[in-house]
Amino acid sequence: MTTQLIELERGLTQLFADWMGMDVDVNIFRGFIPENVYPSVGVYLLDDIQDNEKYIPRFVFQVNGKFKNRDDALNMCDVFRTELPIYGQVLYNGIKVSEILKQSGGNIVPSKSDGFDVFEVFITGEVYFRD
Repeated sequence: MTTQLIELERGLTQLFADWMGMDVDVNIFRGFIPENVYPSVGVYLLDDIQDNEKYIPRFVFQVNGKFKNRDDALNMCDVFRTELPIYGQVLYNGIKVSEILKQSGGNIVPSKSDGFDVFEVFITGEVYFRD
């Protein structure tokens, strides 16, 4: 399943890049945020959610953004507010997901990065595979 998880993270990164008008490996990245790139967004596949119900493959993801301008941070929050939830999505690489849901989001935190005052955004969601 490792290959599927890598492809899922790649697919989510491309989807979110399209929503935000960003370019993968330029200002939106899979699994990290590089130093000295503003604005920058990282997409992370975090955890396999399992409970005592019938197992349905579902995963937690997190999208973190770093912006020099608070308005850009608010725009990122607004994109996820308006785009999610979505159902029955086929990602650019053929990965099929039944649901992409937002768990929490829009947390904007002022901070310092690379000597700059920045605004960091943290959005968490779930992605479900169902045939």
